[in-house]
Amino acid sequence: MQAIPAIDLKDNRVVRLERGRKEQVTVYHDSPVAQALFFAEQGAERIHIVDLDGAFSGAPVHSEVIMEIRKVCPPPILLEVGGG
Repeated sequence: MQAIPAIDLKDNRVVRLERGRKEQVTVYHDSPVAQALFFAEQGAERIHIVDLDGAFSGAPVHSEVIMEIRKVCPPPILLEVGGG
């Protein structure tokens, strides 16, 4: 079994929503890029990223942050991206 770490993006921060409610946010990290790098350094082979702002608005919001994550986590690390 492989554990896949996740980064949920809202307002350029790593968060979790309570029951999917955008008003009920817990912030886990202020830097999504640093969080992704941490996962990579811990041996993650894949990182799941969700653009929550994009999911709520219907269009990508965090494309630049995701591209920065790609730069610090190059292949063979796979990025799964959703939302927006």
